[in-house]
Amino acid sequence: MKKYTDKQIRKMVFEQLQAETGNGMSEENKILADTCFYSIIENYVSDCPGWCGDILTVVFGYHSCLHTYKIESGSLHEFVSEVIN
Repeated sequence: MKKYTDKQIRKMVFEQLQAETGNGMSEENKILADTCFYSIIENYVSDCPGWCGDILTVVFGYHSCLHTYKIESGSLHEFVSEVIN
């Protein structure tokens, strides 16, 4: 059974975008939230001491625009990581 509906995920993405860009971009943020692709990893546990919970990855149109968030209390918190080629 899924923990989150599509509507809940898109609402959290919209709220995160609003927090990042401000309310002046509401229409653009709504379009991004409604058209993004996402994947959820539920009950993630790292292989070392640290954090466990649900992770959301979001792609906004193309592969280089990928964001990864942890879901906590119904809101998103972005992971910031460095990509190593």
